[in-house]
Amino acid sequence: MNHPGTRKTALFSALIAALFVFVFFACVKEYRKPIAKTDYSPLLAVPLINSSLTIHDLLVKEDHNGNIQVDPYNFLTLIYRGKLFSLEADNFIQFPDQSVPFTSPALTPADVAAFNALPAGSQYAVPFPVQTFTFNTNNTADVDSVVFKAGTTLDVVISSQFMHNAAIKVDIPKAKKNGAAFSKTINLIYSGTLPATSTSHFDISGYTFDMTEGGTTQNAFDVNIAVTLTKSGNPLNLTDNASVSIGFTQPLFQKLFGYIKQPLISPNIDTVAITLFDNAMPGGGIFTIVNPQARILLSNSYGVPIDATFNMLSGYNPPAALYPITVTTEPKLNPWHFPYPTIAQIGQFIHDSVMLNNTNTNNTIGTALNQHPRKFIYQLNAQANPNGKPVAPNTNFALDTSRFIVNFQIDLPLYGTTKNILMMDTVPLTLGDNVGPVESLLFRIYASNGFPLEMGLQAYFTDSISPAQQYHVLDSLISPYQVILPAAGVDVSGKVNAPAIKTTDISFDKARITGIKNVRKLIIKGAFATTNNGNTNVKFYSDYKLDVKVGVMAQVKTKI
Repeated sequence: MNHPGTRKTALFSALIAALFVFVFFACVKEYRKPIAKTDYSPLLAVPLINSSLTIHDLLVKEDHNGNIQVDPYNFLTLIYRGKLFSLEADNFIQFPDQSVPFTSPALTPADVAAFNALPAGSQYAVPFPVQTFTFNTNNTADVDSVVFKAGTTLDVVISSQFMHNAAIKVDIPKAKKNGAAFSKTINLIYSGTLPATSTSHFDISGYTFDMTEGGTTQNAFDVNIAVTLTKSGNPLNLTDNASVSIGFTQPLFQKLFGYIKQPLISPNIDTVAITLFDNAMPGGGIFTIVNPQARILLSNSYGVPIDATFNMLSGYNPPAALYPITVTTEPKLNPWHFPYPTIAQIGQFIHDSVMLNNTNTNNTIGTALNQHPRKFIYQLNAQANPNGKPVAPNTNFALDTSRFIVNFQIDLPLYGTTKNILMMDTVPLTLGDNVGPVESLLFRIYASNGFPLEMGLQAYFTDSISPAQQYHVLDSLISPYQVILPAAGVDVSGKVNAPAIKTTDISFDKARITGIKNVRKLIIKGAFATTNNGNTNVKFYSDYKLDVKVGVMAQVKTKI
């Protein structure tokens, strides 16, 4: 539980920098204009910080990835969430633009003779048998029926070699909207040149296309094309014909029933960032959580059976270190048979989850956390319709709004231990010539620590003497090293029962002040442990507080 320490590191980084900047710039500035030439060394006592910090200041304020959950008893759980994917139906079931040409059959001599015998202005029906349109789904689905959404058009392109006006009627008996079948008639005028052409676009949003041909197939529907000629003064020839191309532009579905063939999920790797350990030094310390949990959360509105396998679940420290989590006793996983809505539940999300903990992972979650991972990495592979095509009357379905969402969540109840967790930070600090009048400094830090967490601190004043030695140590702040914040006491349940109070004095004489006048960076290192040097499980609650008061006493040499 070193994340509070991370915030304390940042706090003391700013604190120490503030102390020196205040003293060397603010205090000295008061005496820039001497009123006499007599040396005088006043003592200046200045309060610098009087702060009361809660868990939100220390743990949550700058942690944009983690969230704190507070239960009714104020106990805290740190939660990290990540989304493996959110798969939307209209992103992977996409039908291409398509068209199919149909040509009227060759005329017979009897057809020609009968037509040419008619008087001008007579009408004649050119034979045109029923045509079958095979719908292209890019092999993503075998469609029983589909309802097209707004933006989809049915295109009819006509090219006629008849030297006569023509009426072309296109009927699709199995395409219906509000109970009425699709039926359009297009009038084609012969103006003396061939071919006579026409292009029409019809909005088919809201039309339901039955593509089963009476339950015998999928992805197909019949088109009835009727060509009626109105005789002009020109003859009919054996080579005369008409071609009718039927097609779809941007065929978007609103609702789809059939067999969804494409795997819903390809192998996919993602990570959840664990910012708790961002400032932890590699290889240091022990960190335990009594009951860490990993939750895999599913929301599914596809009417499709899906089986999923987790190929990888590990703690991860980039670029290469992996700490595998092994699932041993969770019956749902590998494979996980995802629940899905029935026809009666169409449009609804069905939810499911798996909870992993130390019990069903043989303590490998806790082992992974003890390695201070920066991320949790996971890979999921899932297959739609693992048992193949559904047998009628069973069917798959999807709406354009259907989603398949898999979320991953790490729950870290703040109950456990930490020991020898090392943190480090670097802050800029420049003093320059302002140190001249200062004879000595005394910093006094008063802390009332209501957290079951102790912190030892050291800060190194460094300059840069060469590109190869950019952090040359001039002095250390605390000598000897000591615990600045002792941990609060806890009861048998691990809850704080009394704050720890300590006053710490840090003094700098003239020689030490002069020795750090060329400082450029302050390197701050902290070591953290929970109560009893990390040997007792402790709990964190939202009402814990850390009260810090800091003052400085400076002896400044000036003239009066």
